[in-house]
Amino acid sequence: MIGVKEWANFFTPEGLDGVECLRAHFMRRRFQVHAHDGYAVGVITSGALGFEYRGERLVATTGIVNTVVPGEPHTGEAAGEVGWSYRMLYLDAALVRSMLQEADVKSGDIIFTPGIVHDASLAARIATAHRLLEEGQLSVLARQSLMRSLVVAWMIRHGRETRPGRTLSFDPTQALHRVRQKLEDEYAEDVSLEELADLAGLSPWHLNRAFRQVYGLPPHRYQTMIRVRQAKSLLLSGARVVDAALETGFYDQSHLTRHFTPQIGVSPGLYRKSVQEKR
Repeated sequence: MIGVKEWANFFTPEGLDGVECLRAHFMRRRFQVHAHDGYAVGVITSGALGFEYRGERLVATTGIVNTVVPGEPHTGEAAGEVGWSYRMLYLDAALVRSMLQEADVKSGDIIFTPGIVHDASLAARIATAHRLLEEGQLSVLARQSLMRSLVVAWMIRHGRETRPGRTLSFDPTQALHRVRQKLEDEYAEDVSLEELADLAGLSPWHLNRAFRQVYGLPPHRYQTMIRVRQAKSLLLSGARVVDAALETGFYDQSHLTRHFTPQIGVSPGLYRKSVQEKR
């Protein structure tokens, strides 16, 4: 559409630690395969979002709720010429678990089989809550109460409980688990595929194939995802973008930006500015 530009507003509501919000309109943005530490839930306010999730190609159109569970690889891109607009909530997994325990409704982790939910009343509730959080006029008590009631309603209506304490990623073999652990522990190191293959006791080709089957993306892309996640944590603590880039294994600030923006939805500079303004 002529005259329509992409834009994004990322913010963290005061008094809601573990909650991040994004309101955006994207047309050409393509989110690389990535996963979140926590839950993601949002509503499409216009257009259509297409994404790969749990082996399916899904399309969320206006008024549809889209959900992603922790650790589940997924993508994201426009499913039409007009792009899509949405309001997203990113929720720390431990925060969600504690909210459900407080309400005495769930005790374990929660999964969602579909990545899209047809629930008009929930969609309206998400959109309203997100707008109120963005406006910033509610008291801390009101924001906390609003978020708790929304999360509990969402989980009760559409969540399915797993066993308490069970991880939400696929159950890996011991060999692949060692590789993943090395990538997470030594995310800034420039490890080779041969080194990882030796650790797993597999050929490089078989490691790439098996790792992707289990975790949804090959080792090099998993490493980039972890580096972005760590850079995000450093920015949250106040680090400069260039320092966050160098400390997490990126060549420079532009290298971080090139990978950060397609995963998080905003540039590292905008993310840092948004979270620091709330401190």
